[in-house]
Amino acid sequence: MIRNLTHISDIDDLSRELRDMLPVRLQFEKDRPIAGTEKEQLLALNRYFHGGVVKTFSEKSGFTLKEAKEELQKMFCLISDVGEVIEVESTSGMSLERIRSLVLQCNVFLSETFGEVVEPPFLGQTKIL
Repeated sequence: MIRNLTHISDIDDLSRELRDMLPVRLQFEKDRPIAGTEKEQLLALNRYFHGGVVKTFSEKSGFTLKEAKEELQKMFCLISDVGEVIEVESTSGMSLERIRSLVLQCNVFLSETFGEVVEPPFLGQTKIL
């Protein structure tokens, strides 16, 4: 479950929901934009995807780095799958919004599948275990 808390009353609502789900692991993120131009942000997210997300998926799944990237692209970047030809979207050609979405999708997948979330180096995060 991913929840955005924007008002103090959201905390009370979430607290009531979590009581029914105990035990639970919580992770809090304070959203901050990445500094720099849009190109610098794209490069930072692309490095984060390859160096963090793909690497973590590779370690947890047993795939090589290349196989892990290909699998993630098939899951979240598929353009077409016709016969033996699979076309996927390249991360280097993605818009800033698209690569942010990809990183979020991958982290949700990693969390649900392996209980892992790759921490972005540009967000302040606090974990409560």
